[in-house]
Amino acid sequence: MPREGGEGVEMWLVWIIIAVILFIGEILIPGFFLLWFGIGALLSLLLSFSGASVFWQLVVWAVSSTVLFLVTKPLTANWTKRGSSYPKFMDTFIGKPALVTKTVDNVSGTGLVKVGSDVWSAKSERDDIVFHEGDKVLIVGHEGNRLVVSAPPDPE
Repeated sequence: MPREGGEGVEMWLVWIIIAVILFIGEILIPGFFLLWFGIGALLSLLLSFSGASVFWQLVVWAVSSTVLFLVTKPLTANWTKRGSSYPKFMDTFIGKPALVTKTVDNVSGTGLVKVGSDVWSAKSERDDIVFHEGDKVLIVGHEGNRLVVSAPPDPE
């Protein structure tokens, strides 16, 4: 694709950018899916240095990525299915008290609570309940790295 001035796009640079984006995506999205397409982009990067056409670079990228994905899928499926008998880190907060440091309101999407010396994003267990700064709450679960809180039980 020519640029202004008649210069062509440096395909090796395009493949590096694609590979970096795919590798960052792999870090952010679990499951060993984008990794293989990033490796395919690196293979196409090597091919671009040989002067091969963009068509063949795309063919190598698509074929190598698909083959890598299909060949390694059974292996990576076993890795990602392995469970642990230890509780997940976020599960260790369940049942602990917390102090609201920023209003917890599901409708506006705000909420911070302090647990020990750490501050975590939080949401209310129910959308119709809002907790205000200074309120004491009980952690009842989590969604990803966001704590789910409710009112603590009344002391009897």
